[in-house]
Amino acid sequence: MNKKNILTLFFISLILLITLGILFKSGWINLDFHKQEREELLSELTEVDTIEKCKSISEKIVKLGPICSGDICMPAGQFYRDYMISCISSIAVRENNQNLCLDKKTNEDMCVEWVKLAEFPFDEPSPECVRFVEKECLLRFLSKPTPETTITIDCNSFEEDYEKDDCFKFLATAKLDPDVCLNISSIHSQGKCMNYFAFRNNDISLCNYGRDWQIKGCKEALDILRNNDISICEEIGHFYESTPGKESCYLGFAIFNRDPSICSRYKDKGPFIDDVCERYTK
Repeated sequence: MNKKNILTLFFISLILLITLGILFKSGWINLDFHKQEREELLSELTEVDTIEKCKSISEKIVKLGPICSGDICMPAGQFYRDYMISCISSIAVRENNQNLCLDKKTNEDMCVEWVKLAEFPFDEPSPECVRFVEKECLLRFLSKPTPETTITIDCNSFEEDYEKDDCFKFLATAKLDPDVCLNISSIHSQGKCMNYFAFRNNDISLCNYGRDWQIKGCKEALDILRNNDISICEEIGHFYESTPGKESCYLGFAIFNRDPSICSRYKDKGPFIDDVCERYTK
């Protein structure tokens, strides 16, 4: 091969490498070769029935390697704690036993393993890790209860105001009780909590909470629900809050009509829990 051909191949290879780098950085190429396997394990994680199985599956996910988005990759071990909390809170819901979230030995062991797998530059987890695990597990327990779930969580037991607010948001939705929303200290979050009950109860007085723009938006949304049928969702650009108009419009009609069959058209999450649509249509 002569010198000219070698130079040509070199420049072609260089251009290809630069192009691949641009595509990778922009997110057009995602080299997560284990994405499907990871998603299957994550799905399995919420169905297991013992904490030992939680550990086993969480460790399998970590062994699949880094999690990448665009050109940013993070060690999967940094998510080990989240995997375990999700798994344990799911078991707690199914067994109707929130105390599973408070098992000190389990939570301490989880934090030790998390520090090791996450490759942090320190050997021992801080006491804050155990408190974080307890808090997050309880909040997730609150966020996905069944009608049979017994909830005895004292939201005022959380240290920070934002933690208390999160707890009261979940509790109001779980118990379908707008009065619980009144315990929320954040004006915006309190308004959002009350406003969905305005739709559910067809009660405009429940729109009178939150920021001025929230109050206005709630009343406008309720007026749409009262005077239109669901077909308007296909043409609406904005319905309530900052969520996409069509998505939040379907959610609004499902809640207003207490019709869970509409929930399949609502693909988003929120306002506070993943199954909010099904919860509010009861």
